[in-house]
Amino acid sequence: RVQLNGFVRTEAMRTQAVALARRVNGVVGVDNNLKLKQAGDRTAGEVVDDNSLTASVKSALASDPRTNAFRINVEIRDAVVLLAGFVNSAEGRTAAGEVARGISGVTRVDNQLAVK
Repeated sequence: RVQLNGFVRTEAMRTQAVALARRVNGVVGVDNNLKLKQAGDRTAGEVVDDNSLTASVKSALASDPRTNAFRINVEIRDAVVLLAGFVNSAEGRTAAGEVARGISGVTRVDNQLAVK
């Protein structure tokens, strides 16, 4: 099973990514967590802010004993956190969301973590 995460520009790109992933030998299922990018250009400050938030969230996840930070992918756009990947338990999934929400500047958390 694979998980697709990140941002794409169009719905057609989301569809194509899933189709390509399904063609890979050994893939038995695809979790499509790809998000569409918002229209409009972003300022350099907005990009820097997101990068700073990403570092803060990753650091907090790595230092929290309840989360398996090395299997959690963190992406942030416009202060919205996307958590994707795999954790060992439902408690770990919940904890990761709590940790991300606890970071100053985060406006929302989209927790797409799967328990494996």
